[in-house]
Amino acid sequence: MIELAFELPQMNREIRAEIVRAIPPEQICLNGVLNAPRELIEAGQVAINTGHIFGRGHTIAARAPIGKADRSYDAYGLIFERKLPDFLAFRDVGLIAGYMIGDEGFLRAIAEHLMRGYTGALHLQFGTFPRLERCNVFFEVTEGRRLGQKLTNPPHIIFSGDDRHADNPWGRQQPIIDACRKMKLVVIDHDLLVRPEIVPPAFIS
Repeated sequence: MIELAFELPQMNREIRAEIVRAIPPEQICLNGVLNAPRELIEAGQVAINTGHIFGRGHTIAARAPIGKADRSYDAYGLIFERKLPDFLAFRDVGLIAGYMIGDEGFLRAIAEHLMRGYTGALHLQFGTFPRLERCNVFFEVTEGRRLGQKLTNPPHIIFSGDDRHADNPWGRQQPIIDACRKMKLVVIDHDLLVRPEIVPPAFIS
């Protein structure tokens, strides 16, 4: 396996959206969560604790805030008042070939939410087993540990390629790498990144 990482400029919404626009639509499995920005929440434009979950289907769901007094659920606001979702969650989207990820409108919708300031992480797997191509995009600072020490990473995108295929180790994620280079994103040492644990939120488990 080989790796390549680029740093993402803090809060550059156009670069975030451009990365999503570069995702090729075929043979991809998408996981992750994007959360509404504080500015939209404070402006009353967000259906609090209420959002969309995409997987092999689509549902509107509530986020259960553990230990918090506010357990409100605003399906009415999301559906009828046209408020923005508090979150967009993705669970194995595209695991079935040609389902949803291949819809140009679906990727466009993700890019538009990033342009509105949504942030979080997306995890993509490419190809079919046994190829090892995958890409993790962290739109915000992440935390991990090395030798017991707590460390943080800048927002970044990291690619894992399959070096058993020397002619094309990056496979179907090559268009995203090309987009990163075209936008002149800074290459960072992937060995210096601490790896955050990738665990789906409880409300989509």
